[in-house]
Parts: sequence; C-alpha cells; structure tokens
Amino acid sequence: MPKPTIEFSPVDNFALSEPADTKKDASTRILSKDEETGDKTLILYHPKGQEWGGENGIDCQAKHDYWEEVLILKGSLYDKTLQKIFTANSYCCRPPGMLHGPWIADPEHGCEEIVWIRHQPEKDEDTLQRALE
Repeated sequence: MPKPTIEFSPVDNFALSEPADTKKDASTRILSKDEETGDKTLILYHPKGQEWGGENGIDCQAKHDYWEEVLILKGSLYDKTLQKIFTANSYCCRPPGMLHGPWIADPEHGCEEIVWIRHQPEKDEDTLQRALE
C-alpha cells in the first residue's frame, strides 16, 4: 500500500513518540509511511545537547541501506566527523551506504529536522544484468 493521501494538517495531529533512551534518541513524528516499502517521512526532535549517531552507542559514523534526505527546520547540529555546524535550512541527500555523523544537537536550541527515507526497489538478476550492459 503506498503512502496515504493527507490534506494539509497540523503537525501536532500526528503522534509524537518518546524515545526509550532520551540521551541518544530523538522524539519522532511519523507523517507518512508506506508499509510495503518502508518509505517514510518523519520529523525528528533532538533535545538540547543530545549526541547521536554511530552504532550501539559507540562514537562512530552511521550508515544504512536506504536513501535519506534531511532538512533542518529549527536549531542546528554539529557534525563531529566534519567538524562543522549545520543550521536551519541546511539540506543533505545521502545514498545507501554513505558514512555520516555522529552529531551533537545545539546546546541552547536543540535540533528539529524533517527526514525522508526511501528504499531502493529490489532488482532481479536479469534487470541488473541489463542495466550493466
């Protein structure tokens, strides 16, 4: 089933999930989700000074098997690897497998970002072979 049709709605109408570990996980509002593909659009709310990224709490870079686009709506974040601050209206587009992060949310304002996650369709061997020819 594809993502649902939603007319303009206040963001507060979407459930806010509180993380189990508020020191490294953001609160989340899922705005839309395709149950079949896993594609989704969500808003992440990182509290002031929150550190996240990496795996199992280890301070390392993250990577995943889907396309990820991020737009910072409010506040900012500090990318520890790039040693750079990204502020509101900063955008990124990350392909599957790209290493990124870890981060620290702005110590005074936190960071609010909208995230689009898009999974690549699976290709059979014949389709893949034709694409390589």
